[in-house]
Amino acid sequence: MSAACLANGTPMIHVLACGLPKNFPPRVQRAPSAGRLLIMTPFDESVARVNAVRAAWCNQYLLHAADSVVVGSLNPDGMLACLLADMPSDKPLSMPEP
Repeated sequence: MSAACLANGTPMIHVLACGLPKNFPPRVQRAPSAGRLLIMTPFDESVARVNAVRAAWCNQYLLHAADSVVVGSLNPDGMLACLLADMPSDKPLSMPEP
């Protein structure tokens, strides 16, 4: 989850690759209450650990479900870069300059 987006109030959706925790840090707890953060997960609380397959699925789900995508930082050799290559080309995408 982007600390910069939490700090500057940018609205975000975060799909967890694990179950929903019982508590979030205070800076995260304030964002949903203010309507700036939606946290969701398809996994129940018994799924406590994140793995690469679930993380990739969550990222791919969001990329395809979102009306537009804003990427805060990108490793050109990372998983997100690969997923972005498969995203529909007509979807608005904002990325940082290299």
